[in-house]
Amino acid sequence: MGEIRAVFANPQFNGMEALYEATSAMLKNGGGWSGELNGRIVNGSITSKLIDLTAVSSAEMTFDWRIKRNLDRGEFVALDLSQDGQNWEEGVAILRGNQDQENTWIEESIDLNDWVGGEVQARFRGSMSASKERVNVDDILITGSLIQESDSLFSNTMGLIG
Repeated sequence: MGEIRAVFANPQFNGMEALYEATSAMLKNGGGWSGELNGRIVNGSITSKLIDLTAVSSAEMTFDWRIKRNLDRGEFVALDLSQDGQNWEEGVAILRGNQDQENTWIEESIDLNDWVGGEVQARFRGSMSASKERVNVDDILITGSLIQESDSLFSNTMGLIG
């Protein structure tokens, strides 16, 4: 079986739309940019386009994220998932201020098998109250095992490579 890979790793996040975000040179690994939520925001977000998982038998999302500094209790960054961009499963993964370690990259792996057979959209959403508070997200990758080899999988899908 083949594999699909959706990669979000450039200043435009390969189609990720952003609300209250910035690109940042704060990287876990090589590359040019990471996503950053910063400053005084309430539910600011970086959101992917819908990603087609209809031709895969299994799927996984991996990424690295970190609280740069100073998040207070009640402030956070969360990964939310959706099938349609309207109804979100919030807090699939979450980093919380004054609870989770700061200034350390944390590697995450999210099983997307519940989304196989349809589409999935990812949103990194955060709230913080001061201009010096920041969260970075880097090396976002969605992989899946193809049910069958097909070039048609690669049309109109964001950042998929074979």
